[in-house]
Amino acid sequence: MVALATGCGGSGGTSSPARPSLFGYDSSAPLRYRDRGRVNKDYPIEIRDVSYASPRGGRVPAFLVLPPGKGPFPAVIYLHGSREDRTRLLVPAAWLAAHGAVALAIDSRFLRVGDTGRGDPVQRLVQERDLTAKTIVDLRRGVDLLRSLPQVDSKRIGFVGYSAGAKVGAMLAGIEHRITAYVLMSGGSPSVRAFAAPAPASIRPQVRRVLTQIDPFRYVRRAAPAALFFQDGLGDEYVPRAELAALARAGSEPKRIGWYRGGHSLNAQAYRDQIAWLSRELGMRGPVVSGARAGP
Repeated sequence: MVALATGCGGSGGTSSPARPSLFGYDSSAPLRYRDRGRVNKDYPIEIRDVSYASPRGGRVPAFLVLPPGKGPFPAVIYLHGSREDRTRLLVPAAWLAAHGAVALAIDSRFLRVGDTGRGDPVQRLVQERDLTAKTIVDLRRGVDLLRSLPQVDSKRIGFVGYSAGAKVGAMLAGIEHRITAYVLMSGGSPSVRAFAAPAPASIRPQVRRVLTQIDPFRYVRRAAPAALFFQDGLGDEYVPRAELAALARAGSEPKRIGWYRGGHSLNAQAYRDQIAWLSRELGMRGPVVSGARAGP
């Protein structure tokens, strides 16, 4: 159950409300931004190793990807899938930066905890819920960070999530409306009812209640007026096509749904379409940075 929650996410059709404080935080708290310096050289796109304070404790490691110039540029936050880290989408972030955007690739909160596979099953599921909520708060704080940077146009912020990061992004879309364009790659989910069905009858109501609080379907329906772009593989080897399609159908308008001849990792065309879509949605009209690779 916990493995499925981490890798595929819970979702579905109940309507009980999430706790009001589940995704809330003090936006006036200091960011405590730290920049450990540039990690690449001899390349026109600058990648810096940065971090900022999480309202839920600890620090959020990230890469800040910068095109040359003073801006203000649009910006995009990237979130990786399960058992990955901020390096997973760093190359796509650099491609986008070559088109004239700042990018912030963060580590999920799931990377910063120990083993969650022991103990009472409901308590493990509660921990999964809390880690999901903390990741969403860290992403929202990432929006605060981007808006504080002089290079960023605070009205042009997007998001790209892959796999488990796409399911978190589907939730974020219904909560964080300062982001105006969401790309959700290879993100799908079963219903809460289907997910909870194998659980013992004695704990099934608790399982449903916890899963409903982090149900991607509940939130992605509320994404408007943000635009959504669902990118899914026809040959996805991890997420059933029906679950990919269900999440895409649930998304509010305006939205675009793209199916690609690839597996869970999609293909080069998906990234070319993604760059073109984000360029339109975020108003990236400048020339490609000279000497930088701008796509696959």
